[in-house]
Amino acid sequence: MTQSESNIKIIEEWLSLLNQTQFYDDTLTELIKKFPDHNENSKASIGIKVATIDSLMKTRLSLSQKADQIEAMINKIACLKNLDDWIKNGSAEAVDAIAKASDSTNRNLSFATKYCYWHSFSTEGVGQEKFVIFDNNVFKTLNAFQHNDGFLNNAPELLKEPSKKQRKNRQHQDIKNQLTYQEYLDVFTKFITAYGLKGVSSRCIELALYQCYRLNGNSGIRQYRQYLKSTLSPIN
Repeated sequence: MTQSESNIKIIEEWLSLLNQTQFYDDTLTELIKKFPDHNENSKASIGIKVATIDSLMKTRLSLSQKADQIEAMINKIACLKNLDDWIKNGSAEAVDAIAKASDSTNRNLSFATKYCYWHSFSTEGVGQEKFVIFDNNVFKTLNAFQHNDGFLNNAPELLKEPSKKQRKNRQHQDIKNQLTYQEYLDVFTKFITAYGLKGVSSRCIELALYQCYRLNGNSGIRQYRQYLKSTLSPIN
């Protein structure tokens, strides 16, 4: 068995431990098929989509310190005149435009990527993955693999080990809030190449890394990194 085949087998094992994913996927697919439009006359249907994605995908809009965060997101999406074209073309502009609500200083890349992914997936046809979903657990796992294996030759600031001062002041979290979709996509794509995962859908990889952290990441970052050393390995 090649290293690539071994890595894919581990990804499949992590995927097999997931529960309820298909139900969520089917729910969002049907919802967006029914309400695909984006314009100022479709705020009610946009609101249903925003609230459902936030609830099922746990994107934390409703947990914002600002009570009107969901309403601000709905209004912003309704005003994006080029959004449908951006989504159809898989443009990073779609994600980055949604990621920052007009009254927020933080970027919600998790919500934005999930919103764009499901609209593209549901309206363009099954199998048309034009966006990669950002999830905090996935990001932590990519960070840990970078620490172990250095799969990025020039790691962005976000994948560098934070100093004690940064941890104390939460500066590393502030930096992450400024992450652009293209920066994240570049990291995710290079991870796929480095570990020989081409041919596996981005959704499957994202879910597998999410599940890996969910099951093994709560023991602390050092222990998690040590665990990952026994799992995937770069193919070169």
